[in-house]
Amino acid sequence: MIQRTQAKLYANFATPNPEVRVKEKLVRVPMNDDKVVLGGREWVWFDEVKNTFQSRVDSGAETSSLNAIDVQEFERDGDTWVKFNVNHSENNDQSVFMEMPVKRWVRIRQSSTDSTERRAVVEAWIRVGNIHEKTEFTLADRTNMEYPVLLGRSFFKDLAVVDVSQVHVHPQYQPDTPSEPSDDDTQQQSASKEAAHQ
Repeated sequence: MIQRTQAKLYANFATPNPEVRVKEKLVRVPMNDDKVVLGGREWVWFDEVKNTFQSRVDSGAETSSLNAIDVQEFERDGDTWVKFNVNHSENNDQSVFMEMPVKRWVRIRQSSTDSTERRAVVEAWIRVGNIHEKTEFTLADRTNMEYPVLLGRSFFKDLAVVDVSQVHVHPQYQPDTPSEPSDDDTQQQSASKEAAHQ
């Protein structure tokens, strides 16, 4: 027993401790507490027509609204679609047509009368600054309104806060402007350059 125990002890002393290496890695953590600030008026880019419209950002409105005149309802692949003109004086009365599938229909009660109006609700991909989201719009004739687009809480409630004292906090989206490279892209480019010089 003594010899076996001594042999085990010698073996343990002879075996070197494994080398421990600590490698640091940067991990991006989303900041849920930090929200984007939107002004009372902002530029909105619509992917569908590749065009920018000015909007009123209204924290008192639940849903967003999009100007639509000459609305034509039609069927495509068994689904109901609408074609409409976003023509508005804010955009120099330039005709801009959109075609979108109808997600659902809603009844809006007019404040001046007891009658209701049937309106289509569509979904559109839009950009406001660095925010790129798909959101719902109720189609309505906004030609008598100041702006063709109204952004309600359903768009920005989890993404941004509104400061009505500011306007156009974010510049108009320019699709031809290259995006800024991320830290990973920068490191890869540096590694490629070092490899090329070796």
